[in-house]
Amino acid sequence: MKRVILLMCAVAALLSCNKESNLPQASNEIVFDLSASLPDDGSTKAVKTGWETGDVIFVFFSKQATPNYLEMKWTGSKWEMTPHGISLAENENGYMLGVYLPFGGDASVVKSGSYYVFSPANYSYYLSSRISYQVQNGKVTGRFNMQVPQGYVQFFVNDADAVDGVASLSDARLKPAGIKHIFSTASISEYDNLVAGDPVPGYVYDKENKTGSEAKGYLFSGILVDAARNKSQNYQFDLVVKGKRYMTSKTGTMYTSASAGRAINITGLGWTDVTPQPVDLGLPSGVKWANVNVGAYSEYDYGDFFGWGEVTPYYSKGNNLASGNDIWRPGKEDGYNIPSNRYFWSYKQPNGSYTYYLYKYCNDKNKGIGNYTDALVTLQPMDDAATYNWGAPWRTPTKDEITELIENTDYEWTTLGGAKGCKFMKKDDHSVYIFIPITGRRTNTTYPLGQTALYCMSSSLYTSNPFNAYCLYGYNSVKPYLNYNVRYFGIPVRPVQD
Repeated sequence: MKRVILLMCAVAALLSCNKESNLPQASNEIVFDLSASLPDDGSTKAVKTGWETGDVIFVFFSKQATPNYLEMKWTGSKWEMTPHGISLAENENGYMLGVYLPFGGDASVVKSGSYYVFSPANYSYYLSSRISYQVQNGKVTGRFNMQVPQGYVQFFVNDADAVDGVASLSDARLKPAGIKHIFSTASISEYDNLVAGDPVPGYVYDKENKTGSEAKGYLFSGILVDAARNKSQNYQFDLVVKGKRYMTSKTGTMYTSASAGRAINITGLGWTDVTPQPVDLGLPSGVKWANVNVGAYSEYDYGDFFGWGEVTPYYSKGNNLASGNDIWRPGKEDGYNIPSNRYFWSYKQPNGSYTYYLYKYCNDKNKGIGNYTDALVTLQPMDDAATYNWGAPWRTPTKDEITELIENTDYEWTTLGGAKGCKFMKKDDHSVYIFIPITGRRTNTTYPLGQTALYCMSSSLYTSNPFNAYCLYGYNSVKPYLNYNVRYFGIPVRPVQD
């Protein structure tokens, strides 16, 4: 099935398609007479009002060793059955799980440990249904009443030039959805490391027969957090399309019960372009500094806080501006401390105390696990929050580039947008500047509001002690200077590009 879904035929014809019986097909002496219906509550109306040619439902049997499964493909008039390793016995009974991935027609089922997964992973809404079955006279019959996950919602943005794989949408109340595991019991589990505020990937949607304001664009599907379901909320949407970033707000109610309100068109809401901009401060190297921190909407917004070598904050994105509203990611509930950082390893001593070691970015064998060392003194792109979140050519500055900024600009402590911070101004034109707000740093789960220092991460390891990394530091009226920070504390990132 193509990733660009073509909605076909008139509503009446689609309804008759949904009800059509299927011609049984035999495999291993078993005949499968199966069908499926879409939810009847309007919950998929932004994409589907009926089955389309090429739609695939994956069927798993509780008495079969996965990845043995049955593939049901809609031909336009019937479901075509293709068994993959299925072998059922007469009078066998159990459960069947049907799974439909709207943008996963190219998916395959692969083994992963003691369970099975879809490859490639698909982060969008899905439909599923679990029903009982019994083999009688060499035949299996049944009808799947496909349903969406609890809390599921859809958003649509018009874009006549929509292209696969270049869009994402986020809000503090919305998280991506996807099937992580398929178990031999014909049951599923969702990804448990996806949290509210994570970007939801956009998939191209284009109605073949458009009416009214319908158009080609991006479809975003996710799960609302419990507290936002069926309640009026002030949504703060962060949209990234083709490398550009936009933001807007919308106050409204998203319904997650049986209601057509699950599918919302968010076109024409007055999107503001907040794409990060490079600022030429006339530095000798020609390096340009970004006008905002990673995760920030404006030059005086804090943005997000990162441990050194981490590419996502430890809390749910979108909660960084309000103290006490943090929703901590799985495994990061203790906040910014040493066991949380991805490249620290802990060893529990017989007396109950812990010793910590590094297993990447370590030049001191006494601090490396098993005397481990490497030659890495600068963050690689995979560990660079600037590159990961904004894409190349953005990257986190080196210690030398921070020093260059300090020595080749004029500085001024001031207040912008209610935030205190420091302006770094071009020597011969003070109208050209970047402003770095005083953010403090995050330790454990404490929030840094009220602290008096600004921090800005570098990509350079503090080689005198690899538990630390260099950073820009400044406070009060003192000239900012190069300092170092503990790697597992959270501080902002101000990207640069050549």
